Amino acid sequence: MSDFAAATIAWSSDTITLLQRVKDIQCITDDGQDDEIALYLQMAGEGAESYCDNKLCLQACTEQIARSRSPVALRYWPFVSLTTVVDDTEDVTAEWETFISDGVAYVTSNRTAINHATGFQQLVLEYQAGYEPLPAELGEAICRASINLGQQATGAVKKESVVGVGSVEYQTDDGIYGGFTSGQLSILAKYARWYA
Repeated sequence: MSDFAAATIAWSSDTITLLQRVKDIQCITDDGQDDEIALYLQMAGEGAESYCDNKLCLQACTEQIARSRSPVALRYWPFVSLTTVVDDTEDVTAEWETFISDGVAYVTSNRTAINHATGFQQLVLEYQAGYEPLPAELGEAICRASINLGQQATGAVKKESVVGVGSVEYQTDDGIYGGFTSGQLSILAKYARWYA
C-alpha cells in the first residue's frame, strides 16, 4: 500500500509531496495538522485507486496466475520493472522477459511462441507499477478530494430511522462521490484500468 502523503507530484518546476501541496492550498504553515491531512490524503488516494482499479503511486505488485500460457498480461500499469517470477516454487526470473503492446505490459517466457503452453501450475509475478512522481492533474485531484473529505467531516448529517430495524446516519454533499467532484472523476477516468 502506498503512502499518499509522501507521494510526490510534479508541480511547477519542482516536485513536492502531496502533503505539502494540500498545506499550500489551505495556507497551513505549521506541522500540527499533518497527521489529519495525511489521513484524508490516504483515504482520497485509496479511493482513487479503487475507482481506477489501478495502482497510481509507484508500488510493488504481486499477481498469482493459475493458468498455463504465455504471454501473461500484467494487471496494473504503468509497468516499471519486473522483480521476480516464481514458477511452481522455482525462481525463473532470468527466463522471463517483458514487452508492451497496445499499452498493455506482458511477461513471457518465450517471445516467439505467443499463447503457447508453458507448463506451470502456479506462477507468481512481482513487479513495480505506478507513477513517481504523480502527474500534476492526478495529484491535484487527490489533494482536492482529501480537502473535500476533511470538509465533509463537519458537513451536513442526515439521519433515517426505521421502527423496529434501527437508524443510519450519513453525510450529505450533493455532487461529490467519495470526496471527488465530477470534474475530478473525469481526471481519474484517464488513469482507469480498462482491460481485464
